[in-house]
Amino acid sequence: MEWLKADALRPETYSYLLPGVSAIVHTLGTLLADTKYKDALRRQDLTGVAGSFLQGLTGVGRNPLEEGPSAYEMLNRDSGVWLGYVY
Repeated sequence: MEWLKADALRPETYSYLLPGVSAIVHTLGTLLADTKYKDALRRQDLTGVAGSFLQGLTGVGRNPLEEGPSAYEMLNRDSGVWLGYVY
């Protein structure tokens, strides 16, 4: 087993690894549905990071699955489709 970093939606970051392989494990995830925590981390805004995590833990706020096409679909479905296509 070897862990490698790539962007599942950008085949050019991993397609060179696929020739000769017999299997692929597709696993990825996200910490929170609301990605505002990433912006807060980049800005080193600890209050914003804490607020995002609290919102995620308490369930207060929006439900991204009720908003139509979402980052979840891109993360899970689209990335798997691309990987299968390239493989």
